[in-house]
Amino acid sequence: MKVIQYFLVFLFSSIFVHVQGQVPKVIRDSDVVGIYKSLESFKANTIFCSRSGENNDSKVKLNQFFISSNISCKENGQKFEYSKDSIFAIHLTNGDNYRFINLNMYKIIDTSYLYIYTYSFISKQNIQNGPTRRTKETLVTQYFFSTGNHNVVYELTMINLCKNLKIDPDLKVSLNKKFSDEKLLPTINSETGRLLLNEYLKEWEQKEKKG
Repeated sequence: MKVIQYFLVFLFSSIFVHVQGQVPKVIRDSDVVGIYKSLESFKANTIFCSRSGENNDSKVKLNQFFISSNISCKENGQKFEYSKDSIFAIHLTNGDNYRFINLNMYKIIDTSYLYIYTYSFISKQNIQNGPTRRTKETLVTQYFFSTGNHNVVYELTMINLCKNLKIDPDLKVSLNKKFSDEKLLPTINSETGRLLLNEYLKEWEQKEKKG
């Protein structure tokens, strides 16, 4: 009997660990250092409602429990409220930055040329195995990019790159050779931490300028 009990405990613990490992990162209010109100403040690293330094009484509320479209913060005793899609990004204690896109949180992973984002969510699929039916949960990560004023975010595909970057025919041919499979587009250079795509586009631009 004890053997069965131990087995059941182990089984449920394994299931719990597996499911927990599939859950996307949950960002709490206490994880947020402050907000970047605009692209310009993001580039200048000017954080509003920052909890660092003299403003350690400031606090950002993400209001995620009810999926609110607003984010609120407090600085020097004064309260502010913004539409989540109106600010550029939030900055976390671990150094990560996230943008709200249609109320979903997209992580900014590279800004060396294009701005590259990841969005992670749980995909559920019902699987029928004889008389038994179970739900399989899989963590899915999608990649996106933005350019120019970065107001619009596009899915990272070769079609979207060619369409929104106004890529000339030579670069298009070169990109298709370099990234023959679209799954290679979000490949990260382990030495620099940047996307190979961004490095390649930057090198191409520099060569074009030199003529």
